[in-house]
Amino acid sequence: MGGPLGNLRPHGPAGGEGEPQDPWAEPSYMLRNMQGKRFLDVSEAAGLRKLKKRSGRGAAFADIDNDGIPDVLVINKNDVPTLLRNDGGNRITG
Repeated sequence: MGGPLGNLRPHGPAGGEGEPQDPWAEPSYMLRNMQGKRFLDVSEAAGLRKLKKRSGRGAAFADIDNDGIPDVLVINKNDVPTLLRNDGGNRITG
């Protein structure tokens, strides 16, 4: 699903100091397909690095805000879901 998923923004709390960490938690990543030849890590540019580390276990794709662009809901182990809302412009917001 190329371009449309490159414009997501996180909704929900970012990680804080002193929070217990799941030993399986990892940073969120977003990779852009570069014409089927390689993947480019665009996690920092998309704003995903500000999210706390979580242990994602599944995802659902839908147009949550009815703007015609797919959004992503990530289900996390022992944590609240993470909503990544796609607002265009190659950024995710929260």
